[in-house]
Amino acid sequence: MGKFQALKLASLPFLLAASGSGWAQSAPVTPPIDKNIVDFEADTLDYDDRSEIVTATGNVKMARDGNRLSADKVVWQRKTGQVTAMGNVAVTSPGGDVAYGDSIELTDTLKDGVVQELLIVLANGGRIAARSGVRKNGVSELDNTAFSPCAVTNDDGCPKDPSWKLKARKVIYNPAENRIRFKGARLELFGLEF
Repeated sequence: MGKFQALKLASLPFLLAASGSGWAQSAPVTPPIDKNIVDFEADTLDYDDRSEIVTATGNVKMARDGNRLSADKVVWQRKTGQVTAMGNVAVTSPGGDVAYGDSIELTDTLKDGVVQELLIVLANGGRIAARSGVRKNGVSELDNTAFSPCAVTNDDGCPKDPSWKLKARKVIYNPAENRIRFKGARLELFGLEF
């Protein structure tokens, strides 16, 4: 089955170009020159022209303006611009931070969105886990969080608790300012809270 790619958001019907090449997850994706184009790949694609809903399934990869998304399934409502990604979702920002979740709702810019139960792996190696979060204009506001710059896996790659972490009621992460703000924070060191 072929791969599909290149959705032009402004056109009706949208532009599709078939591609048989794969897209490695670690490979950098060059953002499209036209900011109205979303580069994407998927094993299958369905377009309902009456409801203007695009459904991509199987190894879905999307890129726009330096933001990348991968998921098992993506449903894009063209009328509202809402993108819902489901299953093994990873959203990578231009700065290299990666947000993981089971299901994420985004705008079609792939910049702003809402997620439940997420993990953000920061480009500098830190981790932020949260029950829920909202990203708007590049700033993430996360609720019921834990942050640690420590490794969360051992030498064999198995999960482990970090030696210390900050738990907080709310975290505001602004990568442009390279700043993480905590509200209602508590320090946990080797399992003991302070």
